[in-house]
Amino acid sequence: MHGRFDKIHDLVSLAKTDDAPNEIINCCLRLAPYYVVTRYPDVGEPITREIVKELLDDSMKVIKWATRRL
Repeated sequence: MHGRFDKIHDLVSLAKTDDAPNEIINCCLRLAPYYVVTRYPDVGEPITREIVKELLDDSMKVIKWATRRL
């Protein structure tokens, strides 16, 4: 889908709006909760190195998919 997107920060909604495959939607589901944690570091549990690696992997998948859609 090309055109206008709502001005939101909800990765899952954005992915669904652009008919993303399930793998990308699942990556967004895993990434979404960390949006709040990055803005408010005193919220939530500490993030381990393993979690960071998984989130980076998910982020790269989403970025690669989105880049191909441009």
